[in-house]
Amino acid sequence: MTEEMNQQIDKYWDENRFEEIEELIMSVPKKEQDLEMRGLLIAVYNNLSRYEDAVELAMELQEESKEIISWYYRLGYALVYMKEFEKAAEYLRMGLELVKQKNDENYLPELRDLYNRCLPHLCDEESWKDEPVEIIWSEEQEEYIVTKGAINLGYFGKFYSHQMTVGFDAYEYEDIFTRDYDCGDLKNYLSENMSHEEIAKGLTEFYNQRLKDIQKHMVEINQAFLANVMEDVWGTDYHFWESCPSYVVA
Repeated sequence: MTEEMNQQIDKYWDENRFEEIEELIMSVPKKEQDLEMRGLLIAVYNNLSRYEDAVELAMELQEESKEIISWYYRLGYALVYMKEFEKAAEYLRMGLELVKQKNDENYLPELRDLYNRCLPHLCDEESWKDEPVEIIWSEEQEEYIVTKGAINLGYFGKFYSHQMTVGFDAYEYEDIFTRDYDCGDLKNYLSENMSHEEIAKGLTEFYNQRLKDIQKHMVEINQAFLANVMEDVWGTDYHFWESCPSYVVA
């Protein structure tokens, strides 16, 4: 894509002139259209509510796009709006896994949002169940990472291993035994002079116990979520309602 064409597309995009973007891309012979242009065309179809066209084009580009995060988002978006929730969830999970592999969070909020919108529509109850987590030490990344598992947080949604991070590092491990460090009962799962692999096993046991605690108190968690939502609504400044009447239900 030339710089001139890129600038023109940006201008059209800001002005929501998606038909013009389609015309501009299609004015280029198909053999000369690069992957970026054709991927953008999927997004254009989505914005024009032409979801079947978006899916058809996305599947044409599947082999070339396996390492492109935006492809999973654009395909997942179209499938969600076609109410193909099972298929959408499958591709969105793959996109979230790729985000973690590439350590690239550009599309992370959008992928998570779409994925969580799929969950209530998945048919089997198994899709909502917790799966025990497994934490390992990664020499390559020099951190503890979650490699397996899933956690159901009720109204917050369900989160898989590729959506989790371990909020614990070597410095915090040292603090447990060298200073007054508030870590709850984590200290019961760890001891001094452990290897990274031993620490990972202790963290795995600790977090799996937390999963059981969460399920035990799911009613309270859901109530707290709803209470916070209502508090945010009532606490919103009046001028917001005045300036955004379309957001208000009488």
